[in-house]
Amino acid sequence: MVPRSMKTNLLAGLVAYLAGALPLAAAAARPPADFVAEKRAGETISVRTASPCDIIKCGWGQVCQPSVDGTKATCVDIPPEGLCGTVACPPGTECCNPLLSICIKPGNACPRDVGAMERREPPNLEARASCRGKECPPGTECCNPFLGICRKPGTPCPRAVPETVETREANEKCGPVFCNAGTKCCNRSCGICVKPGGRCTQQICNDEQAQ
Repeated sequence: MVPRSMKTNLLAGLVAYLAGALPLAAAAARPPADFVAEKRAGETISVRTASPCDIIKCGWGQVCQPSVDGTKATCVDIPPEGLCGTVACPPGTECCNPLLSICIKPGNACPRDVGAMERREPPNLEARASCRGKECPPGTECCNPFLGICRKPGTPCPRAVPETVETREANEKCGPVFCNAGTKCCNRSCGICVKPGGRCTQQICNDEQAQ
């Protein structure tokens, strides 16, 4: 038979072991600071919240580094060990999901189900910066590159080109006038514009008409 004192010691040791293991298990099941638990259709999943690195623009050769608690961020030099997606992991953490730029403390749980999290598409900088040399605001697109007009998708877009000083500078000057789109100057003295292949008179106008 096992002595009663030995049973008591074994039971006490088991309780102490479980008490020490439970905090570790709770920490391992805890999502990173920039994730929140959300229930959908009876299932609890982790959904990514806004990160401070989403609004910080760092200079050349630097990258955003969020704090361990995910509430602050600073710009630091690119670390020699590389990046975790688009950020530098803070000290004491490691990269667990480079696709979503997630850094966690060693031993913590790492969300890997991309379908259960908010997808963040990279901005189409080329499309946003090709609207008459300016960048359209997020959530809009360039609908008239000639006039530099940005609109939300599905909203009406002005297509007409009004006669303004700005548009005149882009058209050909023909004496005292500016040729309209689709025409060219054929008689600068009189300010006559014709379509390609059209007839053009070559008379000379007086000094008051010519400029």
